[in-house]
Amino acid sequence: MDDKDYYSENLVKMGKEILGNRFRVFGLQPFKKVPEFLAMADVTVVPQKRNVATIGQLPAKVFDAMAMAKPIIATAVSDLPEILDGCGWIVEPENPKQLAQTIKYVLDNPEEAKEVGWKARQKCITNYSWDAMEMILVDIFKKYE
Repeated sequence: MDDKDYYSENLVKMGKEILGNRFRVFGLQPFKKVPEFLAMADVTVVPQKRNVATIGQLPAKVFDAMAMAKPIIATAVSDLPEILDGCGWIVEPENPKQLAQTIKYVLDNPEEAKEVGWKARQKCITNYSWDAMEMILVDIFKKYE
């Protein structure tokens, strides 16, 4: 987390106020630690601002979390609402209060969170796995034989 980023600072402040000691901040971590952090997470949060860079970007960490059956909360940026349709929670970008409330809801409803996480895994396997992509790409490349 960039200490000079007002959005991040505000998000951390609200998270601590609403969730108390259930909210932990680790800051930026190396990519190789992604599986470790996902494994210990109760929920995966992918907050993004809506700007030129994020509109055309899709964070790969969403698919990592889906594959690990984690409940996911993301902002309504790029294709995230479509990808998480039926298997995650979507909040408005740059709305830390809504994001913190949604995190609290997910943590307060662990059975629902677990069910939604499993739906995310199933959707990931069906639509976004290597096997699923192979079938789509083979059909595309066959047109050019």
